[in-house]
Amino acid sequence: MPLKSITNFPPGGFTYTQPESKLKFAQLIPLPDQAKLVAAHRKSNALPGATTLEAERDIEEWTCLRLNDDPEWCVTDAQKKTVLLPLVKRLGLAVQAVGESVSRAVAGARILYEWFGEGGVPVDQALAQKRADFCIACPQNSSERGPLSTLSETAHRHLEKRSEMKMSVIGEEKLGVCLVCDCPMKLKIHTPLDLITQHTTADTMRKLDNIPTPCWVRDEVRNQNPTHS
Repeated sequence: MPLKSITNFPPGGFTYTQPESKLKFAQLIPLPDQAKLVAAHRKSNALPGATTLEAERDIEEWTCLRLNDDPEWCVTDAQKKTVLLPLVKRLGLAVQAVGESVSRAVAGARILYEWFGEGGVPVDQALAQKRADFCIACPQNSSERGPLSTLSETAHRHLEKRSEMKMSVIGEEKLGVCLVCDCPMKLKIHTPLDLITQHTTADTMRKLDNIPTPCWVRDEVRNQNPTHS
């Protein structure tokens, strides 16, 4: 059976074991990234199903088998077609509306995926609160849900549990998506700066430099690298 959603992390994530080689793909990363790893392993070892699409399908089947086809997470092929058709239409409209912000959302996803997959630890609670205070007062903080919102909230819960750290701040219900970087700020305020700077494009940094209101990303980058202006 296929999964009801490939953006919400199921219990245990998108783990997979290649039957022929017994290689375990245990890293907690999103399904598309896991499928790329599985497909690459299959291709290098002349195993069947070496395309990303085939790997995705097998990981979905494997996951539902592992979850005993739990209806909370898995659906029949017919059910999935019924569920996906309106979703695809909505995503198509969303992509048209997002336009140039798609590339920034991809960069935000890369931050999220790598941090989540590599076992990242949230920043200190006091720093997260300080960052949140900036965002809550910032006019660039939008209440609209972005393309990463659902994945962000799921990862937030997993990271909080895994790190055994409190990942909530005062006023977090007011945190939305940044209109400049398109990142879900509820999660980004807990993200280490080094990982943020690795995946923030020069164009986005220029835009952050030019906004007239205070920005914690811009300020922390400048404090870390005084030559940045």
